[in-house]
Amino acid sequence: MQIDKRSDDEKRAVFTQKDAKKIFQHLLQQGCKSKGRRHTKGPLVLKDHHFWINLLLAYTGARRSEIAGLLTNDIGYEEGISFIRIRENRLRGLKMGGLKNCFSQRRVPLHPHLLNLGFVEFSEMRRAAGDLALFPEPIPARIRELCLKTDGAAPAFDKKFGDSLDHV
Repeated sequence: MQIDKRSDDEKRAVFTQKDAKKIFQHLLQQGCKSKGRRHTKGPLVLKDHHFWINLLLAYTGARRSEIAGLLTNDIGYEEGISFIRIRENRLRGLKMGGLKNCFSQRRVPLHPHLLNLGFVEFSEMRRAAGDLALFPEPIPARIRELCLKTDGAAPAFDKKFGDSLDHV
């Protein structure tokens, strides 16, 4: 018998089929009334950071800060496979670039549903606009300007990174 050495904080239940169904039936994916009324059913599907981050979390199993902290050049394509590259960067702050440990750097293939919904086109549009961050909105306002500069030192790690996503 093998002993599980993870702490209680490290043990998390996997998504059940019921959990996954809830995610994909949410009004963020099905249509809402307006940007300010995302929990009211309507015809509008806003493909913004809330839409993409939640889908990426569901399809990749990555941590919130890993997805919220993607750079526009972290989306790649090699040997017929589109992927996101999770690696250290200045957006998440100095504490290992916001990664849990040095083994957290990896490539995660993109699910065909994300491709069909236009995620690659969304990321290319952000890159063409000259954006550094794929999703600048979840960066805490007090450090956003420092994070988005390409010169100078990165700001310190901020535990609030991605918290703005929680209210939706």
